Amino acid sequence: MKTKIFIVVLTLFISAELHSSGIKIDTFSFNLISIVDSYQKNNDIYIIGEFEDLPGRFSIPSIYKYDGAKWKEIPVEIKTEYIETQLLTNTRSQIKVDSKNNIWVSGWAIYKYMDGKWDMFTIEDEFQQDRKFLQFDIDKFDNLWITAVISSTDKQVYKSELYYFDGNDFRLIYETKSFYSFGKTGLFGKSLLSLPDGRVIVHRKWNTLEEEDYASSQTHPDLWIFDTDGNHQELKILTSAGEDYLDRNKRLTKIMMENERKIWFTTAMIQYLEYPQNPLCCSGLSYLNLEKLEWTAFYEDSGLPKFGENLYQPIYNILNLGEGHNIVFGGRRLFEINEDDYLEELSWPEILDNSTMIMFNPNFGKEWVDEKLINLYDTSETAAGPIINNAFVVNGNEIWMQTQHGIIVYKGFISSVIPDEEKSVSIYPNPATENLTIDTEIEFSDYRVVDLLGITLISGEFSENINVQNLSTGMYFLSLTKPNFEIINLEFIKK
Repeated sequence: MKTKIFIVVLTLFISAELHSSGIKIDTFSFNLISIVDSYQKNNDIYIIGEFEDLPGRFSIPSIYKYDGAKWKEIPVEIKTEYIETQLLTNTRSQIKVDSKNNIWVSGWAIYKYMDGKWDMFTIEDEFQQDRKFLQFDIDKFDNLWITAVISSTDKQVYKSELYYFDGNDFRLIYETKSFYSFGKTGLFGKSLLSLPDGRVIVHRKWNTLEEEDYASSQTHPDLWIFDTDGNHQELKILTSAGEDYLDRNKRLTKIMMENERKIWFTTAMIQYLEYPQNPLCCSGLSYLNLEKLEWTAFYEDSGLPKFGENLYQPIYNILNLGEGHNIVFGGRRLFEINEDDYLEELSWPEILDNSTMIMFNPNFGKEWVDEKLINLYDTSETAAGPIINNAFVVNGNEIWMQTQHGIIVYKGFISSVIPDEEKSVSIYPNPATENLTIDTEIEFSDYRVVDLLGITLISGEFSENINVQNLSTGMYFLSLTKPNFEIINLEFIKK
């Protein structure tokens, strides 16, 4: 399988200023100190960031939505018959959108934005003021799996909680005696994922605060799968360091489901201070066959760079471009996984020199580019690179890569990976003069005709016949989108 990358000149939103890294900068004077999280629903992008840092554990956020053409600010004021306040979030809050396009945000409460108004949901108990809602995911029934932490010095209570929320009531599924148990890694971890069968998979960390539970566990299983009744299955995450090497608490950075059977796990380095020589460990890439519960880890012979004993390239994120086609983000290194499960390194400089950086706070623009992005041109192992918190495919030919202070937009990326089912898709005549006919039994929702520069020339709801007579002579791509938003790209020639 090959990837076609077309070099383009991208202008986006407003005029761009070229910096020494080669990337163009588009700056918006938005009310953002930093980006906390982002989410994609269809071709819409949602971001949540810190606007005003308040004393204590929370801040007032700013929320923006990109609808494919422009950015729109979502208000954060809550006004009801009984209360007038604002959303309160933290640096580990998340944002997601359900099947009915309602926006959900975690923070001091669980917030829901519907029909232009916010509603808020909390657990009214003695720990209401001490609780933070952190990671969450929305299952196929539009119910929420939520992690929360309680840290109260006054009450001397520290614990983690896992809840199932049906839109009205919180059901406590599990709790531990440590606030560390279900926390994500830093600002960029994604270690909770709802499964298609209604269960949830979550990274389970261990801490000596748990006393009896910690002492009684010999293996400290760190991947737990819960159902809605609280029953759970315990697994051990396999990393590139192997099964037995000091992996009590891994630094899990992303869980991504490619399909109902295959789940990817990315890990960064972690230092074990309680062991002699404070070893670094357990970074890398692996995936789980959920049906057979079999692990596959990547090693040096899989193209994953090795830095030392049990120490591999840290991986921070993974982006699926279609069945069997993934891009892996390793800080300053970028890889494509080919059909043989081998990592092939891509060129960050080539991508950056043909990208635009969307900045939401002008105070961070040049400083961030100079200190972070330019390091991607450095080939030394110690060079730092930006952490890609989230990545999305937008409009079928753009990759959006969200960092803490902005979004890198690379345009001109079109996958030519051919899924097995694409063999049942054909277009004719090819070359075409007036009309292009699509012969397939696969259900598609819409289509786009894209030129070699990645520019959409024709688009609309799916039709078996597309009029192309007004196109200039040349080669084009027909991009077909399925209802689950998977995309198939086909080449054709206009005579």
